[in-house]
Amino acid sequence: MQHRGAVRAAAEWPVHFVAFDLLRVSGTDTTGWPYRRRRAALESVFTASRLSAPRARARRPPPQAPWRNG
Repeated sequence: MQHRGAVRAAAEWPVHFVAFDLLRVSGTDTTGWPYRRRRAALESVFTASRLSAPRARARRPPPQAPWRNG
């Protein structure tokens, strides 16, 4: 009975996992790697798993952003 409720809830409120960094891969600590290298490794993991790779939303705030400093 709980399973049907979970299936119904998942259909009504889908959940998406968003990965934006890769801290460990195949037993290797990647925290010492530059971000671009970790990002490339993360995208490779997504590709190998046949998942949609995460996309960067914005690299910097737009110049007209009122909260942007300077």
